[in-house]
Amino acid sequence: AGLNSDIEGEDVPRTRTITNEDDETGANVRTLYWTKEYGNSTDITMEVAQDQIGAHVAQIDLTNPNDELTFDFASDVTGNLHLVYVENEEGGEGETVTVKRAFVIQTPADVSNLSSGEIAGLIASESGQTQDGSVLAEIYLGEDSLFINGEPGSGEPYEVRISNFVNDEPTITSSVGWSSITEHDDAVIDQSADNGMGGSEEDDIAELFEDIGLNPGFFGF
Repeated sequence: AGLNSDIEGEDVPRTRTITNEDDETGANVRTLYWTKEYGNSTDITMEVAQDQIGAHVAQIDLTNPNDELTFDFASDVTGNLHLVYVENEEGGEGETVTVKRAFVIQTPADVSNLSSGEIAGLIASESGQTQDGSVLAEIYLGEDSLFINGEPGSGEPYEVRISNFVNDEPTITSSVGWSSITEHDDAVIDQSADNGMGGSEEDDIAELFEDIGLNPGFFGF
């Protein structure tokens, strides 16, 4: 496919697992855990020429961990190329949603690394271009969500809903070596006591995840 193409992902049904356990206070915890199982795989090759850069930011769905994405750059492509992984976290009343994406960015040849501010500016730009460089592609890797219905640690029953739809180990390669590979946290929203969970509640949830065999760090606890 050319850089002016968008790649849609496969529509895969969700699988739900439900468990009922008691936490350390004796309260019943009902956990609903949604995942997706992908059976197929696709090798995606994006062919990139210099005159295509800046005309269109390719939108690519790479939520299937079995898929492989390769950027094949023509000999006329100049400058340096960067791969940036970005996470956006949003918090609401008892809920946390984390979206993961990757961006392929071209910069002048004298730019070997991008600062956090430069990355944020490029991502926020409607055209995908700033004086610092150009975004070639935005790669969607999926999202996680965590919702707590009730109050962990209160002794009363509560429900935990977890969706895990992130490709944590995407295969993204290039015919030209990446000048930098960076992880960037974009627009992280703090959860205050009036809008979300406090520290003690987060500790209770972390212990809950450990009790049911999940990694609390994966969900930010």
